[in-house]
This record gives sequence, C-alpha cells and structure tokens, in this order.
Amino acid sequence: MKWTEISGVRRASNDSLESLTRATRRPPSKAGRPVTVRPLTELSANIRSALLENPSYKYVDAASDVLHAAGKTACQNTLVRVAREHRDDAHPYAITRGIRSKKPKLNDEAQLERCKYSGWIIEQSLLRVRGVIFVCYDETSKAMGGTNLRGGKQLYTRPVGVNSNDIAVPIKPPKFHLMICAATSTATRVSHKRPCVIWQDDDDAHAARAENLKKLNQTLRNYVARKQALASTFGTPEYRQLRDINDRITKENTRAKDRNRAEGRTGGGLRRGVRKLWTPEKLFSQEDFVYTRGKGMSGAWFALEILQKHVFPYYIAVRDSHPEADVYLVMDNVRLHGLALRLLVPEIERLGILRAPHPPNSPDLHPIEHCFGRLEGFLDDYLVRGSSKHEKEQAIKYIQYIWQEDEGMRRYMDRHLSMDYFARVADRCLSRFGNNNYTG
Repeated sequence: MKWTEISGVRRASNDSLESLTRATRRPPSKAGRPVTVRPLTELSANIRSALLENPSYKYVDAASDVLHAAGKTACQNTLVRVAREHRDDAHPYAITRGIRSKKPKLNDEAQLERCKYSGWIIEQSLLRVRGVIFVCYDETSKAMGGTNLRGGKQLYTRPVGVNSNDIAVPIKPPKFHLMICAATSTATRVSHKRPCVIWQDDDDAHAARAENLKKLNQTLRNYVARKQALASTFGTPEYRQLRDINDRITKENTRAKDRNRAEGRTGGGLRRGVRKLWTPEKLFSQEDFVYTRGKGMSGAWFALEILQKHVFPYYIAVRDSHPEADVYLVMDNVRLHGLALRLLVPEIERLGILRAPHPPNSPDLHPIEHCFGRLEGFLDDYLVRGSSKHEKEQAIKYIQYIWQEDEGMRRYMDRHLSMDYFARVADRCLSRFGNNNYTG
C-alpha cells in the first residue's frame, strides 16, 4: 500500500476504512507472550510519548510503531499500566487518554456536517490573510479521590468459569465531585488568564442570581420586541430574512399542491403538506428563562455565572490582543449551551462575538477535549484525604493552578491547540468522509 503526505498527516492512497485501519497495525516481530515494559527505560518513555502524540487512537494502535521499532509486543493492559503508573523526565505524571467520543453511529447528514466543518477549519488555516483564533470552552466533571465508575463496571482479571461477583473487589467511592468549567484559545500571547471556574453550590448567591435573571429576561423581551418591529419594516435585514423564509415556504407549498393534484386529491386534500407563512412573532419569539436550583448547572446559571462573567471577557481579551485576527468561540451543542446562548443573544450581538459552526457528536473536533484529558493525568496523582471544606478548597486551587499557570500544561496546550494540529485533525476527519470511528 502506498502512502502520501497531506497536511503533515500520513494517509493511505485509497480511501477504504478497512485498509486504513489495517495499515496502522504492525505485525508482531516475534510470536509468544508479550514482554513486560519496565519503567524508567527508553521504551517506556517512547511509548508514553506515542500515546500523547495519538490521543484519538487505541493504546495498541498508538504504540504500534514504537513497539515494532523495538522488536517487541505489548498487550492493552501493559500499555494502560505504562500510561498510568510509569514516570519519566519528559512525562512526570499519569497519562489519562483524552475525552473519548461515545461514537454514536452517524447518519449521512451528520457526517456531511462534520465534513463541512472540517473543510471550513482547513480553509481558515490556509487562508491566513487576517489570521484566525479559536477560543474553546467546555465543562467536565471530576471525581476527586476513590474511583469514578460513571455507572460502569471496574475491569479486572478473573479465571475462566469463575463467577465475577464472587471475586469482585469493592471499589472505594469518590470523596467528592467537582464540575470544572474552563476555556482556552489557540492564541499564545494573551495577558488574560485562561478561565477555570470550579462549580460549587452557593446558597448566598441564589437570590442575587434570580434577581439578575429577571433583569435579563426583561432585556430579552425588549430585544425581541425590537426585532419583531424591524421584521415588519420594509428594507431592514430582519424584513429580508422573513421575506426569504416565506418565499421558500411559498415555493414548497406550490410544489406540494401540484403533487396533491397529480395524486388526484381534491378539496382539503390539496392542502396536505402545505405550511403556514411565518410571522415576525414566529421568527423572533419570546422565551422567559426560569432560575432553578439543583446539583447540576441550569442554562440560566451557566449564562450568568460562566459565560457572562468569565468566557465572554476572556474572548474580548483574546480579540483585543490580536486585532488583526478573526476570533471564533467554539462550544459544543449540548442543550445547556443552547439555552444560555439564547438568553444572552442581545449581549452576544452587542459584543460582536463570532461562533464556530461546531457540528453535533464531534468531541474529536473540539480541541479543549484533549486538554481536559491532560488535566485528568495531573489529577490522577493528586491525593485527596477527605471531603472537608478545606480539602475541596485545596483541590480547587490545585486545578486552577494546573490549568492557568503550570508550564507543562501550557506547552501541551500550545501544541494541541495550534492551528496546524487543528487542521490535521480536520484533515483526518475528511479522509474518513466525516466518520468519527478512527480505529476500525
């Protein structure tokens, strides 16, 4: 099989997914039992480097080239031990793989959206007339101390035929959970610290948040009323937007009626599939947001406490530091984010915030996911002795220090948030025609 170089990524010349995945796996250099990889050796360090270089691949696939060059083989469990338990000068921490996609089976429309987005990323990286910067935001939960099973089962080895329940070892539950809300960017020269907010419920702030939400709802109502009035005023952009939507509906209605006549329908049957024209009230509708208390984040809380106070100021700081560049905010499409963004539409419009068209089911195309994976590696080595207020405060300070000030974390972010790296990820997605299954 021939290989070509495209955007710095080695890729097979044919597009068969089966041949692509088969080509990445090296045949074992010798038969027999896999060898044990010893810590503090060159092989151990090379394996750990390979796992970091290929965060989207399975352990065996990521380390295949290193093992082949050394003339050795290693099983999945060995490589997991090397990642989590070994240390070396270049990587003095546990390696936890990046956030793994749930990998839902994508339909053709979803894969097409991923291809369009990947093509857009590559276009932005190539056409650097003005430059482009991505400000990435996401949140993740972290169990501190113990083991976070997330509803799954602990992996362990058992003899064949033995009931697993008879030999299962009890798992120590986590001491406490923290919700980490963080942002970073592909820019390297930003004086503003990367936001890292550790969420905890605060009874004293609930009344103030509810009052702020009332004010925002009133602002949103005024905004919607103004947009509805503009949609009824000839010549405005809102009027043209409503007109274009109704023109498309009118054409679709004409085709539907012609189809109904051809099928012999009469009377009310002619209106089958016919849609009503949009009104200004439908184009710009009002939705009051309600503040609710709970263990998780509500859309209103997220809008008021995270986006408005931390993410938007960071976006503005990045944009001000690079006035020559186009700056895009990258957020995934979870319902929480959608609610918050609708609540803050007037402010987003006033600040001129640009959003990247991130497609659904695409954590692999969200650079901050890899950074959260590296953060997990640091936190796996953090010792938690209890669940007191002091322990929680110390854990919060440690997480914020790693995210905002640690030099090793900064170097990792600079590398995995670069436009070249981002473009290579997008190129790989295109080579699979939008499929999110990179390992066969």
